[in-house]
Amino acid sequence: SFAARPLVHLSSAPGAKFEGCEIGSPYPIVPHETSSALRHVDSGIPKPWYADTSMSSDEQAEQDDVATCGSLLGADQIRTAREVGRITREVADHAVSLLREGVTTGAIDEIVHNGIISRGAYPSLLHYRGFHKSLALNINEVVALGLPDWRPIEAGDVISVVVACFMDGLHCKVCETAITAGGETQAEEVAGDSSDRLERSDRLLQAARDAVDEAIREASKTGATTGDVYAAIQFVADLHGYRVVKRLGGLGIGTEFQCAPYVTVSGSQSSDSSRLEPGTMLSIDPILVEGHSACAHWSNGFTSCTVDGGMGAQFGATVLITEGGAEVLTSTRT
Repeated sequence: SFAARPLVHLSSAPGAKFEGCEIGSPYPIVPHETSSALRHVDSGIPKPWYADTSMSSDEQAEQDDVATCGSLLGADQIRTAREVGRITREVADHAVSLLREGVTTGAIDEIVHNGIISRGAYPSLLHYRGFHKSLALNINEVVALGLPDWRPIEAGDVISVVVACFMDGLHCKVCETAITAGGETQAEEVAGDSSDRLERSDRLLQAARDAVDEAIREASKTGATTGDVYAAIQFVADLHGYRVVKRLGGLGIGTEFQCAPYVTVSGSQSSDSSRLEPGTMLSIDPILVEGHSACAHWSNGFTSCTVDGGMGAQFGATVLITEGGAEVLTSTRT
């Protein structure tokens, strides 16, 4: 089916202006046809509670809103978390390697789905609040829950890949962003506008990487709070001239896919700021954008995009807070 593009998003055409800056994407993203066929998961693979497709999206949301990640992880759960993190990173790296000109995001979704279940895990995004794909692929100005479809990837696309896995009762999540390279004909065009776009994309991606790295360093400090972690993200975004989407830098993960604590814009002493206790799992995954941080929503009920056509980039890791700091469960980016 086709999802209608909201009128507010017409400003994403090339040459759109925001606060005096031209930021419109040269490849405005439009919804393409996507398969509504449900992905098969073997009955022997343990599934999270929301994999029950008899529940409506509203019923899931109501239950999810009160979900908590429970108690701090014990020794056995920590071993499991490390294994789930390793698998999630492995699958995410493979997904990034598939980002090539002409490949469809729908094809990548199928490969990633098969890769996750072949490892005995469940794709955490599948059926979460009705989402019917096994990963999210966010292209250019699309910043959240981009549905894989049959649009061929184009050279120069900035693509964020979000992969999450559930195994033995725990979730882990990885976010990576890459710039799609083109063939020889595209390489010849780099002397003009394409080179400017590439430099612009590179700057955004570097800032997004730096924001996550700085946030992890902050989370490693004794007594760190969620407010401290967000402040580190915001500092890097401000330093490079970008904004953080939804003023959210991450959230709890573990026995639930999404839960408290939330890495939000609050001071370290705020009542909304939570101290990071050893045994806490946290997904640190801010989205940095070029222009306005406000989003428009496509009628498919999932996808969000920038209102001004500015590109977004997201890197993210699942970390475990320990007595010695923040351990990155999803390993190190290569």
